[in-house]
Amino acid sequence: MDTSYILALVAAFLSIGLFVLLIGQLTSAFFNRYAREWTLAERKSSSKVDAVIGFLKHALFVEGRKLQSIERMYSKLKLHVVRANSPVSSDEYLAQTLFEGVLILVIGGLLCFVAFGPMSMLLPLFVALAWVYFVRPSLVEADAEKRSNEIYRRIPYALDLCVLVLQAGGTLREALEIAAVGDDSMAQELRTALKEMDSGTTEGTALRNMSDRIGLEAIDSIVMAIVRGQETGAPMAQTLTTQAELFRERRLQELEKAAVEAPTKMTFPNMLVMLSVLLIIIGPVIVNISTSGML
Repeated sequence: MDTSYILALVAAFLSIGLFVLLIGQLTSAFFNRYAREWTLAERKSSSKVDAVIGFLKHALFVEGRKLQSIERMYSKLKLHVVRANSPVSSDEYLAQTLFEGVLILVIGGLLCFVAFGPMSMLLPLFVALAWVYFVRPSLVEADAEKRSNEIYRRIPYALDLCVLVLQAGGTLREALEIAAVGDDSMAQELRTALKEMDSGTTEGTALRNMSDRIGLEAIDSIVMAIVRGQETGAPMAQTLTTQAELFRERRLQELEKAAVEAPTKMTFPNMLVMLSVLLIIIGPVIVNISTSGML
């Protein structure tokens, strides 16, 4: 057997061995660094697979937050998760996002490498980055915006109901309890605020916490007026009536602004419609001319 061939086999064997040894040492160091987290994951999980997944998510969360871009995204993500009333925390959402990004990178990279070669592995890298930085954050942001819009539409009804209760001789707490009846997002936030009051939090603090969770300027103004009215002793019914009138005026101004901007926003769609109509009208004429030999 040729000596150069034997040397090539030995070199390849040593290279593979060193690579496997390096991967093993890195893996061992990684697990030793997070030994406590691995033990906790094993205790919480019912199987080894769940333990490994939970451990990887935690490790990715810790290591990912060391990047400034991830940390900036995480600060925004916390606000969106609260506004969307997500069943998972912002930590769990970020960990799941990073885990999914790694899965896309690894599985997609292997498939592209086998099917198209090494250069094609850049595609799953771009897809993973887009998923982590844009797709997943935009999904929870869309849920947050949808929920905020739903609450925004329910504000005038809740204000009117509270005013009626207060004018009938009820207290602010009773008015909030009646307004909290229902399955809409506004009622859910009011019930959360009432639970905080039951646990010993003052009305003003509970309402401020609700305002922070919702993140709407209209709610901030109403809560500020309620707190100021409680501090100064102003009639609460009159305070809420004034806030309801201000909200309706603000809503009317927004509608008028949207009506003024509508023609501008419809310019491009109208151009597309006109081009489509022209193609429908002129298209058959062009086809007849071309088939008749005149062109």
